[in-house]
Amino acid sequence: MGFFQKLFGRDWKAFKQRGDTYFTNGEWGRARGEYQESLRRLEGASGDDVVNARVVIREKLEQVHHKLYQTHLESARTLERDGAHQRALEFYRLSLDFAQSEESRQGLLDRIVALERSMSEGATSPAPERKQAHAPQAIDVNAEHVGNEDETFFVLLAGLDPAQADIYEALGEEFRRGYMALMRGDLELAEEKLLPFLESDPDNAFLQYEVGRLRLAQSDYQRAEDLLREACASSPDMLLLRHARIEALWGLGDLDTAERVVEESFEIDDEDPENFRYAGETCLRSGEFENGIELLEMGVELHGESITLYRLLGQLEQAQGNERSAIEAFETALRLRWQYNYETETLSFDQPSAFAAASLYLATDTNLGRAEELFRALVSGSSGGDRWAFLTGLGQVAARQGRPEDARTFYVDAIAALPDGSDPKHRERLTGLLAKLN
Repeated sequence: MGFFQKLFGRDWKAFKQRGDTYFTNGEWGRARGEYQESLRRLEGASGDDVVNARVVIREKLEQVHHKLYQTHLESARTLERDGAHQRALEFYRLSLDFAQSEESRQGLLDRIVALERSMSEGATSPAPERKQAHAPQAIDVNAEHVGNEDETFFVLLAGLDPAQADIYEALGEEFRRGYMALMRGDLELAEEKLLPFLESDPDNAFLQYEVGRLRLAQSDYQRAEDLLREACASSPDMLLLRHARIEALWGLGDLDTAERVVEESFEIDDEDPENFRYAGETCLRSGEFENGIELLEMGVELHGESITLYRLLGQLEQAQGNERSAIEAFETALRLRWQYNYETETLSFDQPSAFAAASLYLATDTNLGRAEELFRALVSGSSGGDRWAFLTGLGQVAARQGRPEDARTFYVDAIAALPDGSDPKHRERLTGLLAKLN
C-alpha cells in the first residue's frame, strides 16, 4: 500500500519547501517539523549545494525556535495573569525548550521555580487542568474514589479541551446522563439520551463525535464512518474527529482510507502523540511495519516519556521480526514506569509490555531470569482472566531451567485459573505441557 508515500517519498528539498510555506504562514510548529526532517534527510549527503542548504535550513530553524519561544512565553504570561497557573507552567516549560540564550533559560527557570513554590504554598487555587483534546476512554464510574455521577462528570470534563468541556456542561442534565452512560458502557441509555441532542443540532462537531463514539462502541462502523466523515469535512482542524474516524475505518477494514486520514492528522499537528499512536496501529493492521517503525522512532524522539509509543514500537519491531529491538522498546516502556508502593504493597508497571518482553525472552531462550521476574510480577498483579497465561509462562521458564517440579506446580495452577468458558485449546495446551514433564 505504500503507507505515507507522500511523507516518506519526498526528498530534503520537498520538506524544506513545505517548511518555507509554513514559515511564511506563521505556522511555526509545522515549519519546525519540516525543517528538522529536511536536515535529517541531508545526513550523509555531500556537495556544495548540500552544505549551503544545511546553513539556510539551520538559520530558518533558529528563527522558528525564536518565534516558538516568544509565542509560548506570551501564552504563559497571559495564563499566569488570568490565574491559570498550572497551564502557565506548561507554557513556561515549552518556552524553555526554545530559549536560545543562557540568560533567557535562567530567567525562565527562576520563574518556573517561583510559580511552583507559590502553588505549593497554597497561594493560588488553579482550576482543574484540561489537557486532552478528546473525551477520555470509558472508566469505572462507580469506582469508590470517584464519588457520585455529578462529581465524576466534572472530573471527566476537567480532562477535556476547555471549549469542549464548556459545551458539555452547558448542554445540561440529560446530556450528562447520556455522556455518563456512554462512559460506563450503557449503550442503550446513551443512545436514548444523546441522539435527541444531535437531531436538534446536527452540525455540532462535538455531538457528532460523541454519537460517533457511540456507534463505534456498538460496532456499527458504517454509520460511525458516515457521521464522522461528514464531521471531518465540516470541522477540518479537529483531531479528535479524525482519530475516531480512523477507528471506524479499522472496523470496516478500509486501511487505505485510514492511512489517508492519518496523513491528514499529521497535516493538522505533526507532533501530536496520538497521531503517532494511530499511525503505528494502522501500520500494524496494514502490514506496513517498516514505515510504522520509522514513524514510531520519530514519535519516541519527540515524546520520550510515552509508554504507549514505546510499547507500540516494540509491537512493530516484533512484527517485523526484530526481536532484539522489540525487547529494547518493551524494556524502555517498563523503565518509564516500574514503581513499588510500600503502603499498598503493589507494583505499578506496564503489563502489556511486561508480558510481551517476557514472552520474547522465552521464545528466543534468552535472559530467562528476567522473563521469570516479569511473569512473577504479572502473576502478583493479576487476579483476572489472564492469570493462567502468566502462570503458563512461569511454568515454561521453570521447565527450561531444569526445574520440572516447579513447572508442574505452575501448570496445574494455570489450569485451575482458566476462566469458565475459555477456549478448550488452552486446557489442551497446558495438559500437553504437563505431559512433557513426565
